[in-house]
Amino acid sequence: MPAYTDSTTTQNTIGELRNVSQARRDRAFRGYRVSAPAAGTYAQGDIVLNSTPTAANNTLGWVCIAAGSPGTWVGWPGTVTQGDIQAASESRTVDMAGFNLTLDNVLTLDFNATLSVVCDAPATVIRNTDTGQAGLLQFREATINGDNYIGMRSTTSLATNYNITLPDALPTRAGQVFTVDSFGGGEARMEWTPIPQVVELEVVEYSTAVTTGPKKYFRISAGLDGKELTNVGLAVGSAKDTAGTLSVSIVRMRYPTVAAAARSTVNDMLLTAITIDANEWDSSDATTPAAIDPAADDVLEGDIIRVDVDNAGTSTSGLFLTLEFS
Repeated sequence: MPAYTDSTTTQNTIGELRNVSQARRDRAFRGYRVSAPAAGTYAQGDIVLNSTPTAANNTLGWVCIAAGSPGTWVGWPGTVTQGDIQAASESRTVDMAGFNLTLDNVLTLDFNATLSVVCDAPATVIRNTDTGQAGLLQFREATINGDNYIGMRSTTSLATNYNITLPDALPTRAGQVFTVDSFGGGEARMEWTPIPQVVELEVVEYSTAVTTGPKKYFRISAGLDGKELTNVGLAVGSAKDTAGTLSVSIVRMRYPTVAAAARSTVNDMLLTAITIDANEWDSSDATTPAAIDPAADDVLEGDIIRVDVDNAGTSTSGLFLTLEFS
């Protein structure tokens, strides 16, 4: 025969357990809200569910991790799937403080909008733990065109840490390249630099006495079209000026229109002529350096450049001119 039991006592005990269970559930689940509580008193473990989840805000709810008023709450994230971000104005922020991601293979992130990575720390590290490879950052072509990419990689072995700072603006014209503007203290700052094209002229033969007047003409080619005069230099030949100062001007001659009958637009390209001081061989030692006129430094295909000797100095022989265009 079964042991005797008091059915009334058993029913009361079950009811108490149900009441305790319900109390615990009521304590944990604190309702629905549009955001984490900002007021009220909550216990650790309390949960609030998101009452208005959307594609842009797919957080399921919030969990109280430290009791208080209102306590400390953290988001309970949902799952982000392809297509969740429907408009460029939508955004999603994920707090990843102290987060490290280690992968054995490849991580691929597909976004229909813009992905922005904001890091409060001074660096974001991309590293390959393979002992024979350095970290690689890939920029892939459009999916409809294939799966090719442009990769940027560190060398596998570095003597020290260093940073490269990119230019703060776009290049001012086509044909400019990256060069190092300054470096030191583990930093290298880059800038856009035009590649100079050099024209070197024998204005007066090496052993021939220099006299004043127009001495040389040359035509601007298609390769120099649209460039600007950026540097000039002058040297004498077999005999230097023994007194006075030798000076040379650079003149640009241009047709004002295609139908013009003459090159009536004539401009001196220098604000200050190129000079060689007495008893010097080169303009690099000049007391007064040459100055290029920014209003007349550009050249076009078909322009004629004329070299004029304004002052021949005394007993000077030979004259050689260097013009740099960028």
